[in-house]
Amino acid sequence: THLLDTVAATQARVQKPVGRTGTVIQDGHIEGIEHNSKLVSSSWLGELGEVGIVQKMRLTNPQVQALMLAVKLPIVAGTWTINPADWRNVDGLSEGDAELHARTARRAMFETPVYAWSETLNQALLHLDYGFFLFEKEWEVLEDNIYAIRKFSSRLPQTISRWRTNKGDFAGVQQRFYNQDTFMYEEVEIKAQSLVLLTHAREGSNFAGVSLLRPIWAIAQIKELLLKLLSIAFEREALGI
Repeated sequence: THLLDTVAATQARVQKPVGRTGTVIQDGHIEGIEHNSKLVSSSWLGELGEVGIVQKMRLTNPQVQALMLAVKLPIVAGTWTINPADWRNVDGLSEGDAELHARTARRAMFETPVYAWSETLNQALLHLDYGFFLFEKEWEVLEDNIYAIRKFSSRLPQTISRWRTNKGDFAGVQQRFYNQDTFMYEEVEIKAQSLVLLTHAREGSNFAGVSLLRPIWAIAQIKELLLKLLSIAFEREALGI
């Protein structure tokens, strides 16, 4: 048994994977996930300067708002902290180093953040609404030459024009946005190491995930239609027709 375990461990170290996740990504666009052409990414998230389907549902449907609040409020209301890593299980890490890392992280996230932690958390939870959400990490140098995250800058889902992958792994995104300084639209490439990607219900390389609101879209459409019909009926009755 010991010999077999040794052989398996050696193979695990040297054997390279030959398969892929199977998710189809062509020219940076994830395909083969959504069967309804009305709900493809550009319609669901919305183009730049336009309101997408998910945003309309969030703004106009009180039941949708109640659902998302029920999911998010227990998380937002929790007590958040950062504890030191178990330095005994990390080579080259001392107890003092672990405490320093935790203290630096607590300071950056909770004590002297550019944005309040509650605001960052609320934006992070938007991945439940849209299916995914991205932050770009911005760093600063503190005293004693310590590097710490200064802030997590949000990158809205509707600004992500293409996904970049490397053998099925997340490698970055292409972002298209309106530059308020130049009054022009620009496109930039952002590497994965600069990003924090939050995805809900990811399968394979579907980094765009699945929104919590996707399964109730059809019901919301039917409800909206029925409300319109009822409004017309009440209006006709009120006019005595």
